[in-house]
Order: sequence, then C-alpha cells, then structure tokens
Amino acid sequence: MTGLDEETDVIIEIAVIITNGNLEPVDDGIEYVIKTDKEVLDKYVGSFFMPLHHEADSNRRMGEWCTKQHGESGLTASCIASPYTYQQVSDEILAYVKKWVPDERVGILAGSSVHADKRFLAKGMPELDAHLHYRIVGTFVPCSIGHVSRLDWSITHFLLSLDVSSIKELAKRWYPGDVARRAEKNKERFISHRISSKVQLPEDIRIPQLGFGVYLSPAERTTASVTHALHAGYRHIDTAQIYRNEKQVGDAVRLFLEENKNQVCRQDIWITTKLRDEKGRLPKKLDNVPQLLTESVDVICGSGEMEGYVDLFLIHSPYAGVDGRRIQWQALEDLKKAGKVRAIGVSN
Repeated sequence: MTGLDEETDVIIEIAVIITNGNLEPVDDGIEYVIKTDKEVLDKYVGSFFMPLHHEADSNRRMGEWCTKQHGESGLTASCIASPYTYQQVSDEILAYVKKWVPDERVGILAGSSVHADKRFLAKGMPELDAHLHYRIVGTFVPCSIGHVSRLDWSITHFLLSLDVSSIKELAKRWYPGDVARRAEKNKERFISHRISSKVQLPEDIRIPQLGFGVYLSPAERTTASVTHALHAGYRHIDTAQIYRNEKQVGDAVRLFLEENKNQVCRQDIWITTKLRDEKGRLPKKLDNVPQLLTESVDVICGSGEMEGYVDLFLIHSPYAGVDGRRIQWQALEDLKKAGKVRAIGVSN
C-alpha cells in the first residue's frame, strides 16, 4: 500500500486473519471484495485500490499490467458483481474483529508496511481504526496485510526490519519476564531521562532527547495537541511531509511562542520533519526535491511569522534508490548551507 494516497484511493478488497501466539490462525478469516461500478474501475490506479475522485484525468486510467492482471484474476469482474457495499464491508469487518477482540484498543494491526494500511483505515473505516490499538507491528518484507490479533498474542509472520514500537510490543508479549527484569534493573537510568534531557549532535548542536510525535494525528487536532505538549514541557516536535500536519505543527509553535515570548524563544524549540519519499511519490528525475524541502520549511515557518528554518530534516525512507538518495542528500546539504535547516540525517 505504500505509494498510494488515502485521500484519492480507496479499498476495494480487504481480508482479516487473526493469529495466536504461535502465529497460527485461530479462524479461517474473512475476505470481501467491495462492489465497484465499471466506470470507476475504468479509472482504476494501483493493484488493490482505486481513486475516490471519479473525475480523475485520463492519465490516471488503469495501466496495461493492471488491466491484464486484474482481468485475468477475476478481480475486476468480482468488483462489478459484488453484493457488498463499502459500508456493509466496514460493518462486517468491525463485527468480526470485535468477536475475537471485544475490548477497544487491544487488537493490533500487523503485517507488511501496515503504517500505510492504518492511514487507509483511519480515512475509510474510522470505527475499525478506533477499535484497534494505536500501535502497529509492521514489517518491510512481503507478507499478507490486514492481520489483527489480541495484544497478548504474537501477530506477524516476519521479524525483519521492525520499527522500535513493533519490537517493544513483541518483546512484552513473548518475553514478559525478561522485559520486567530489564525494566527494574534500569529503573534509575530510565528515571534520569527527563523531558528536558538533550543529546549532543555534531557541530555543537544539542537535540531534546524526548520528542512529541504527530504521526497519524489528524490535521484538525494537531495544533491543539502540540500546543498542549509544549505547555507540558516538550521542546521537540516530530512531524513529516507524509503526516500532512506540518502546517499545524508550525501554527502551534508560533502560537506558543507568542503566548510565552518573555519566557521561550524559537531556539528553545526543536522541530524535526522528514522528506516524503515513498515509492512512486517522487518523479524519476527527482528534480523537485529542493522544492519539496523548501516548501516544508515555508509551511512550518509561515509567512515571515517565525524564523525561517527547521532544526532537523531527515530522508524518511530509502525508496528513492541509490541515485535518488544521493540527490536527496545533496539537496539537504544545500538546504543546510542556505541556513534553512540546522541538522540533516536519515530516518527509517
């Protein structure tokens, strides 16, 4: 699902499998193909998703590979013939998940690159998204998507390239004794990390160690949540182009600085953002990277209302390829030389 846009694409096929602690399915699972009109499928883009906006231009019509693949597999015909509407499927999926995981915020979404799946659920099936735990267990190797399980069960087929939250959730369930003993052993060290603690970076730059992240934070809530975080003592806010809330982060920081101009200045607050580089997002020539970087700085800083720089700009992921990453890094270096960013680096 990486490379697709939840604002313009929508789910047309969905499956759910629930596993136990031995990674064994506890049920046969369910799968639905969602009813889709032929004129919509004629503007199909991507392998499992279609555009919401049917007036999309002709350049977004189904490519030759998709037409052949989904025609031969029967998916196109199944979408046209399906008796299940989007709302019916959403209700059935939620009911099935509740059957096995009745309590809210207990089931975890797990599978390959499910950070993208979660964005689609938040947009198109918000009740299901609200029932699941806010954390995910995601891998970056091929495996089935849409696995849901109880938090005390293991949840994914592969343990390669997991993010920190995924490792933490798995460790808590598979090795609870070890986690508890380590936590007790390091209790004093954990306590020593405070919201104001900083880490030394090159060039005599110090970054606040504890940051407030806004991944999956809806734009309409981000300004308020970041403002509350700043009032609570956070001095590091982490956003990204793909989060679609950079502007709201900037608005919150400007508001906070204005309300506390005698106590806090811009240099006291650290803003991190990341270059959106999902597969398929950037043109092959990557000639718009400098523009993307500058746009983020301008969006966050506003129209001259706040000093025109961000503190840390990261390459979000490696999807641009070897040559693409070289272009991205050079653009970041140029941005740094221009005084638009204090530090640069890589993320996932």
